[in-house]
Amino acid sequence: FFFFYIFANLNHHDRTACTYPPPATTKQQTPKNNMSDDHEPRRRWNRRNSDGAAWGGENSTNNNNTDDHRTRSYYREPVQISAEFRERIAAAARASIVTLTTFSLLVFSGQEVLPVAWIGNVFAISVLKPTLGGTFLSARDVFVPMIPVALISWAVSAALSVSSTEVYRIVLPFVVALAAMVVFLCPWPHLTMKNLMLLIFYLVVSNPLSLKNVATEDVSSSIQDIGPFFVPALVGTICIGLLVSLLVHVVMMKFARSTTASRQVLILMRQVSHETNQLLLSLTRYMQSIGKDSDVARQARTLIDFHTRRRSRIIKRLVDYLPAMRTESKLGLSNEGIDIDAIEAFAACAKKQQKHAELVQAATTQTLLGEDYTSKNSHVREVKEIISENLGYVLERLALEYSKSETVFFFINASKEDKEQIIHDLQHSMDEYLQAMRQAIHDAEALLQNNDDASRSTAGPMIRVRVTFLALFSFIHELRDVVSATKATTDKSDKVAETPIARLLSCLKMKWLWKDISKRRLATKTAVGLSLASLWVSIPYLNGHLAYTQGVWVGVTVASISLETTGAAYTKALDRLWGTLIAAAYSLFVDKVFHVNAIAKLLTLTLITFISILVSNPNRPYASRYAATSVGSILYGSFDNKMLVDDYVPTRIMLIFVGVTIFLFVELLMFPRSSRTIVQAQTVQLFEDLEQFFYQSSKSCSAISSVSGKMRKLMITSLILCGCSGTVIRRSS
Repeated sequence: FFFFYIFANLNHHDRTACTYPPPATTKQQTPKNNMSDDHEPRRRWNRRNSDGAAWGGENSTNNNNTDDHRTRSYYREPVQISAEFRERIAAAARASIVTLTTFSLLVFSGQEVLPVAWIGNVFAISVLKPTLGGTFLSARDVFVPMIPVALISWAVSAALSVSSTEVYRIVLPFVVALAAMVVFLCPWPHLTMKNLMLLIFYLVVSNPLSLKNVATEDVSSSIQDIGPFFVPALVGTICIGLLVSLLVHVVMMKFARSTTASRQVLILMRQVSHETNQLLLSLTRYMQSIGKDSDVARQARTLIDFHTRRRSRIIKRLVDYLPAMRTESKLGLSNEGIDIDAIEAFAACAKKQQKHAELVQAATTQTLLGEDYTSKNSHVREVKEIISENLGYVLERLALEYSKSETVFFFINASKEDKEQIIHDLQHSMDEYLQAMRQAIHDAEALLQNNDDASRSTAGPMIRVRVTFLALFSFIHELRDVVSATKATTDKSDKVAETPIARLLSCLKMKWLWKDISKRRLATKTAVGLSLASLWVSIPYLNGHLAYTQGVWVGVTVASISLETTGAAYTKALDRLWGTLIAAAYSLFVDKVFHVNAIAKLLTLTLITFISILVSNPNRPYASRYAATSVGSILYGSFDNKMLVDDYVPTRIMLIFVGVTIFLFVELLMFPRSSRTIVQAQTVQLFEDLEQFFYQSSKSCSAISSVSGKMRKLMITSLILCGCSGTVIRRSS
């Protein structure tokens, strides 16, 4: 699997080199001889009929010919693996390598100091991220709070172990409930993985009681004490898993296709630049073809929508990788010569530009109410032709200058003189575009003067063009602000480094999250559910007869699936059940087939990890991840507890089901939260905000002398409709 992972990465093409085929230009072609004049044209997709969209017009026959040629060319393209599937293969390979290495170190090395190897694998898979910096941040979020949580839970467990067994049974539910309240209400910034920290506390505190004084003598005689150094050994096992996750990424740094965040960020920056250039190119083709060529305008509008959406997804990934890249830079693991400040400035600029790009997308792809089509109204066609003649080629020059400016300032090391010249050229292109837009609007208004019918029919296109102009101008101006702004030089020597004691005091001064209603509800329901789950450890009958000394799994399930919202907790509970069933069936199969061969068990465990991560749902990955980690906990957990897999699997399924049932009982019956009430309240708030928005808009339009009376009436009508809709919603609520 290691060599398979290397092969997958070596064949992973950089998406910086990906190009999209340019939209096919429509040429006048003669129909084929074998097509009769009464040939029925192909049924066309009648979407977005405004701004040059001709439905069933004169170019339907030409489109049939070009579509046939385009369809035949598609069949000649080679089949390629998509980038998403390659990323899935890489993630599955990393997870399988982590599992193989973790169990090899903790099981097959022959050591007997670090117990419960499957816990190390669980934490290793949990912190494993696509990049080295992201994995380090996740490992830090686990390791830093784990030390104080382990020490506190060790002290509490030692104090309870000194007391009698009856006192231990009575006090345990209250102790775990208090721990749940403290963990979920603690404002410590490093305490981000609260479910895992609560899981560690519960394992340390409840394990001694689960192995002590069970109901039957036969069971108690076969159980050994966990020992005085169980907590350090548990922490050591988890640390081994964290180190293995980091080691996988460190090894990949020796290859050309490393998994560092700095490399991924540079690739994503080039992709954002590529999508931006394609967006401007599509917008240029749209401006040049409206009113003249309906087919090209429709194709350009589709490309504008595509590149805007794709650009948004890439920017989101870029922003997510920035903290990992900065962490790698602090550790000295990033590429030499990388300018983190420039990359963060590029990401911030791209995020601001995305808002303007989405406005361009809405203005060019959405049909306004009552808008006439180009093919039906000559006035609309004339107005669009005027706009196209004034803006088409000016916009092309502006897009070219933008591409040059972005390349000079973010992708190459240019001299100061070159940067100043680029700023001057970009500003000159923006001034030309501004002048061309004013001239286009002036010419269009001159054409529509003293013609009420033409004014009404062209109101939609005029609004559309104005919005597109303002959004595009703001889009370019965001880059202009970045490249022309002088960076303020701050003296870093004046900043006093904060000492650990000062950081500790600042954390102690933080206000707890009790006043937050959602956090308080989460802490309360988790405390109640965990206290009920601990009864399977405290009550001897449940622990000895039914749970067979494995009653901790009920509390572990409650601590794992407790989430803030009801829907998320319910989904995670079902995913845990599905993952348990899949892992149980696979574990029984492996145990029956490879009962003695330990190496075969390890290889099958690696295989199920690879398959589970490969086929996981990106929106709901918990089921696959839990199935991958549960196979190891069943195979090696039964060995640690001196039980057969055939006996351990039914007990494990039963306890997971009981834990899910307890938590859903607490979630749905003891602390019910109606989603319908929340949706209704948010809907009412939406209409109230819209009412206030239209009211302020009508005041602004009334203050502008250039706005016609018809536009004022439109704004007032919208205000009345919004107010009526809000009243209806309130009454229905």
